[in-house]
Amino acid sequence: MLLGRNGWLAISVMVGGGLMNAVQAATDGADAPAALSEVTITSAREGQHDAYVSGDSVGLRVPGSILDVPQSVEVVSQKILDEQRVVYPNVALRNVSGVSATQPSYSPFQSYTMRGFNANNFYTDGLLDIGLDRTYWLGNIERIEVLKGPASVLYGGGNAGGIIDYVTKKPQDVQQLHALASLGNYDYKQLLVDTTGPVNASRSVTYRVIADLQDGASFIDSFKNRGHFLSGAMHAVLTPDTQLDFRAQLRQRIQNQFGRVGLPAYGTVIGLNDVRLPISRNFNEPFASRTNFEDFLEAGVTHRVNDVWTLKSQFRATYFYYSQGRISPKLLADNRTLQRDVFFIDAHEQDYRMNSMAIGQFDTLGIKHRALLGVELSRHHIAYDDTTADLASINIVNPVHGASPTNYQLRNRQLSDYDTVGVYAQDVVTLLPQLDVVAGMRYDYSARGVLDRVMAGVDQSAYNGRVSPRAGVVYRPVTWAAWYANYSTSFVPVNDVTSLRTEGVLFAPERGQQYETGVKFDVAPHVMSTLAIYQIKRKDVLTTNPVDPTEEIAVGEQRSRGVEWDVTWVVQPGWNVLASYAFTDSKVTKDNAIPVGNHAANVPMQSGRLWTSYAIQSGPARGLRVGAGLYHAGRRYGDAANSFVMPGYTTVDALISYPWRRYRFGVNFDNLLNERYFEAAASKNSVFPGAPLTVMGTVEAFF
Repeated sequence: MLLGRNGWLAISVMVGGGLMNAVQAATDGADAPAALSEVTITSAREGQHDAYVSGDSVGLRVPGSILDVPQSVEVVSQKILDEQRVVYPNVALRNVSGVSATQPSYSPFQSYTMRGFNANNFYTDGLLDIGLDRTYWLGNIERIEVLKGPASVLYGGGNAGGIIDYVTKKPQDVQQLHALASLGNYDYKQLLVDTTGPVNASRSVTYRVIADLQDGASFIDSFKNRGHFLSGAMHAVLTPDTQLDFRAQLRQRIQNQFGRVGLPAYGTVIGLNDVRLPISRNFNEPFASRTNFEDFLEAGVTHRVNDVWTLKSQFRATYFYYSQGRISPKLLADNRTLQRDVFFIDAHEQDYRMNSMAIGQFDTLGIKHRALLGVELSRHHIAYDDTTADLASINIVNPVHGASPTNYQLRNRQLSDYDTVGVYAQDVVTLLPQLDVVAGMRYDYSARGVLDRVMAGVDQSAYNGRVSPRAGVVYRPVTWAAWYANYSTSFVPVNDVTSLRTEGVLFAPERGQQYETGVKFDVAPHVMSTLAIYQIKRKDVLTTNPVDPTEEIAVGEQRSRGVEWDVTWVVQPGWNVLASYAFTDSKVTKDNAIPVGNHAANVPMQSGRLWTSYAIQSGPARGLRVGAGLYHAGRRYGDAANSFVMPGYTTVDALISYPWRRYRFGVNFDNLLNERYFEAAASKNSVFPGAPLTVMGTVEAFF
């Protein structure tokens, strides 16, 4: 445990006192050092809260723009997050084509498919985030960067769908204070304070502290959700060539009778002539709650060695704890009786990871290079207890609550260590003024050990090595447009205890391969657009062993292909438009249990987003902003067996806001027409309804 659940005071003292004072003592009174040029390039317009963002960091990890990346990259800017008053990432990621939720917005286990495959690799500032609270406290987020398709060449083991990187807000050298208070229906309340500024007179040391408190009920009966977040960051320019960064964070979320149980498909999306369940129904009991707690410390250094090479290193240590009583439902054949099993889980996780890079920009024989050499190390330790219990069934039409668990049995008590080493290299070679070639390769080595103190025979270690290449080309006939193509790969380590127990080794990693081509436009400051066509294959997917149905073997295959289009358009000053569309065809091509030709669960074949806002530029109503948007998801299968279909839906959102002196007043409407829809499904027994009409009023102050 790094700071622990009682570490709130410790982080406050560290951020507000000793750490800053120590660096201030070393730097105050000196002349302000020249600013070190950034290794990660971001849009100059980003700080102005424009909807338009063209800078990129996630796709190459070297200086460049989105046009330089031979792969689709989309950015949800702070402007969009602010306008839409986004509380949960599900809502933010609707702005990106091809991203679909597999958990509801209100679940702490937020997860997604991207391009028809899982995309559950979440990063914060370029480092993997192991915390299982995926709500991400967006008041601390500057923007969300989405790299679509396999990305193991830069990020190691991960899903074929892509990665999602949450870029946090950084300290500024001008004193600022932003306070926000929100009230909404279902008794929602939020208070956020964000302060930043210089520590010393020379402004070489800056800080940022963000506190966010949330509390509220839900449209789901008896479900309550509250949380506390505190983040402190410091940036120090020690010399013209050296910068230091520190960040510490605490986050806690408590959910009473949390809504991950969902509703059975019967009575929600099928069987409606017999039963029609209200979306507010909750089959949990009072003991079924969840607590998440995470703290971490992070340090980074950037040092310019000379005009060619820059070194950059990040280190993060994370402690994560969660405890939950979870109900697993199963609707019996009478379509009335819901069988409920209970799982009590306590888990303590510790994660240590470091990523170090050398970035070089140089010429050889007239050919320009942007080279990247890196090494990434990590250790992840888990202590995990899993207890099962019996619980009385409940009638879904006339539920009677009050049952208590009985017959507790300890199922698993595991200790697990997972160590990885990754070494990677990449070069962006400018062969001609209009032509870049990108080539990279990474080698990852992993060691996994599992000790189960309940299941006899589970005390095993397993080792894996994997090479991940990527190659791409970017052709820019004009400065504002680029054609690109790429081949990229991914792998997913399979951490399956059953294989350790029966075979003594882990399954081979699941593999992903993508072919993609497309065109990008960056007509600053008016239009940013990407049109992409792709095909991805997943291989060595786990499937049932036809000889022994109690085991799995890694021989399954799946294929996804599609077309995506994203555009942000500044039509004229004050008028912004965001639009996206995705056609996604994801199917099983080989399996022993799932019929070949079945579609992936929770993946609509067609989906899209349209959002526009306009701020009056002059006159008495100057600054008044109005906005509206549509989100559409087509019909989707609710499980891999394609046993039921969730209907398509379209929701309408709107906003109105007005600035007055140092204040801004706004009202947001989500699902304005009160559409009854279902966000996602985990199985035929767990379908997750979307929120009905939600109204949120916000007052902000800027100092």
